[in-house]
Amino acid sequence: MIAATVILNFFRWAPEGQIAFLAPTKPLVAQQIDACFNIVGIPRSATAELTGSVSVQQRRDYWEEKRVFFLTPQTMQNDIAKGICDAKRIVCLVIDEAHRATGNYAYVQVIKLLRRVNNSFRVLALTATPGSTIDKVQAVIDSCGIAGTEIRNLESLDIRPYVHKRFQHLQVFELTDEMVELRDLYCKCLDPLLKKLNDARAYWVTDTKAISMFGVQQAGREWMVSNAGRDANPAFKGMMLNTFSTLSSLALPLHFLTDHGVRVFFNKLSEVQAEILSNPRGGSKTKKGIINDEGFRKVMRKCQELLSNKEYSGHPKLDYMASVVLKHFFDAEDAETKRETRIMVFTSYRSSAEEIVRVLRKHEPVVRPHIFVGQADGKGVEGMKQKNQIEVASPLTSQRFVELTLGLGD
Repeated sequence: MIAATVILNFFRWAPEGQIAFLAPTKPLVAQQIDACFNIVGIPRSATAELTGSVSVQQRRDYWEEKRVFFLTPQTMQNDIAKGICDAKRIVCLVIDEAHRATGNYAYVQVIKLLRRVNNSFRVLALTATPGSTIDKVQAVIDSCGIAGTEIRNLESLDIRPYVHKRFQHLQVFELTDEMVELRDLYCKCLDPLLKKLNDARAYWVTDTKAISMFGVQQAGREWMVSNAGRDANPAFKGMMLNTFSTLSSLALPLHFLTDHGVRVFFNKLSEVQAEILSNPRGGSKTKKGIINDEGFRKVMRKCQELLSNKEYSGHPKLDYMASVVLKHFFDAEDAETKRETRIMVFTSYRSSAEEIVRVLRKHEPVVRPHIFVGQADGKGVEGMKQKNQIEVASPLTSQRFVELTLGLGD
């Protein structure tokens, strides 16, 4: 609503000026279009949605005739660069998900292109996650040229009337003996890779249990631009890049084991194994050596042994989650006034969401879980169209259910 109101103001204040709303995805663009039309009443005749499917000539016509534009930053960057968009006519630029406005991202490039010929336009940057550190927030402010900030949280007086009360409970779980055994066995498989990077002084984490995919990738990028990386001979550089690549890809299953459970871990390792074995050239020698190692085979056998028990959940937090879900529904059923109720379970990966659904399906019909994912994964799991999501989540739906939504965090 803030964005729509600001757009309306500049629409009225500058009759010859143009306003652009930028969002990184088409659904967010569509959401803002709805707000501008239905909340503040900007006339549709003055607006245009520009996507990659709109021809260059049509976009040129729109930039000459219309005044309010909804588009992705990449589209606007291209149109300014090609001279289709007259940067001098822009009086207001609204950017959603503004925390992305760092580095060489298209938001930053659009603002730079505008400033070359236009010193009189307003930037409104909106985000719910500006950054986890002051430096990250400042980077966004610098990139956008922000002169003033407005901050709101759940305790702000103008926000509190519209927010439901929230109770947070943190439950910490210890890994089971079986998970610790699997973790240690798997880490032994990765130890030689980590030692190579340590010996080359390219990665400073020395405990394999502490590695992460992002950390290894970041270390690889830093090594490449360091003096050691730039001066390395081609053979050594190739070996190092292969080691970084292999270790980062094999660090993800380790994260799956500790955070999402044995089954998700095993399924990921099976994917890696199948990918390497199906490669006509045999894949990377390093990866091939790992999956042929007796330690790796022992990990796979141990997983299969555990998962042969259909009652084995794979992670203590899955058992706890199921008990909380069941209690919630039983309490609702036992209440004096029976009430319809729903639960949302957020997780970071599709494979984890599938595992949560599997665990909860054991308790049907008390629980009727549905997985909410936007797109098919190409491995037999279909995505859920928005229409189907609305039907399942509709308050008119009589069945109780658990809604699985892929989000950030567990």
